[in-house]
Amino acid sequence: MIRQILCATYDKRVQIIGAVCPNRFDDQLRQTIRYIAQVTKTKICIFDDEIMLKQLKYYKNKIHS
Repeated sequence: MIRQILCATYDKRVQIIGAVCPNRFDDQLRQTIRYIAQVTKTKICIFDDEIMLKQLKYYKNKIHS
């Protein structure tokens, strides 16, 4: 995953990178991703299971309302 994120930071057409994982990100991995974003001045969004569950709940509420 880190290699894919690093490769995307070199592509100047990319304005934002999304890191998606079906489980919770390890704290060390999360810090590494934040460091890469800071050093490369790239916007990186981290989507783990917590965020995806919130999105699913929002989507289901939106459909049924």
